[in-house]
Amino acid sequence: MADEIIIEETKDKDFVSTSEALKKTPIQIPENLAEKALQLFKTRYQISQNFKISILKKIPISSGLGGGSSNAATVLKALNIISKKNIPDSELELLAAELGMDVPFFIKGGTQFAENFGEKLTPLKSLNVQVELAFASNKKNSTAANYKALDLSLCGKDVSKTEALLIAIENGEKITPFLHNDFQQLYQEKEGFCLSGSGPSSFKILLCQPEPL
Repeated sequence: MADEIIIEETKDKDFVSTSEALKKTPIQIPENLAEKALQLFKTRYQISQNFKISILKKIPISSGLGGGSSNAATVLKALNIISKKNIPDSELELLAAELGMDVPFFIKGGTQFAENFGEKLTPLKSLNVQVELAFASNKKNSTAANYKALDLSLCGKDVSKTEALLIAIENGEKITPFLHNDFQQLYQEKEGFCLSGSGPSSFKILLCQPEPL
C-alpha cells in the first residue's frame, strides 16, 4: 500500500493535486504537507522552476499510517534529484523536520530509533515485517488535537518496554510483547493489535525477522 506521486516541471505556477485512488476523485487536504515541502525546498535552495505534483492517495487520509509525512519526504527527495542539488540526506532530514517530526524518518526509512520529538534518528538492525492492518470506522481528530488530548502524566512510562524492544530487535527476537503507544489513551484497538502512529488505524504483526545481510 503506497501513494503514487508524479512530479513534472511546468511553465505554469506550482500546483499540487490530490485524488483518492479508487474513485480518482479530487480531494482537498488542509495543510497539505507535499505542497509545503515543495515551497520549502524551492525557497531554501532558490529554485525558480515551477512544478506540478499529482498525488494518487492509496494510504487512507488521517489514518495514522504516515501518508502525508511520507508524501512530503518523497517530494523533498524527488526535487533534490530533479534540481540536481545533490543535498545530502542529513541536510534533507533537517529540512524535513521543519514540516513535521516524523517526516525525517521517511527520508531515511528502514528501522530507526527515534528520540527527542521523533526527528533524531539512529539506525537499528533492519527488519522484514509483514502486518495486518485494521482501519477504524470513526474519523480521526487532527494529529494536533490528539496530542493536546493526551494526559502527559501518563506518557513515557514504558521505558522498560522500549529497552526490551531494542534488545529484541538487535537479537532478532519476537517484538510484539514490547510494542506500546501512548495514544492508546484515546483509542481502543482490537485485541492483538497495536495502534499505529496517533491512530486510529492499528496493526498486527504477522511476520517479523531480520533482513538478510
